[in-house]
Amino acid sequence: MIAKIDIEGAEVEFVKGGEKSLSRGCINRMVMEVHKRVVNLSGFYNKLKELGFRVNYKISGYETDIIYVIHIR
Repeated sequence: MIAKIDIEGAEVEFVKGGEKSLSRGCINRMVMEVHKRVVNLSGFYNKLKELGFRVNYKISGYETDIIYVIHIR
């Protein structure tokens, strides 16, 4: 299953709220817009890694990153 996540700065809440499902691979691919002014990027990317995701591709913008992630476990 693939998910497109564009929730205007609530990316951390999405990941925290879906930890169990995300770690099981219920969603195996995601495209996310990550808001740099709101999200601690290193912590966010580390959390995705803990849940078994790898960033396959990233487009860096001024205020946001667009990331393509895949579940690898």
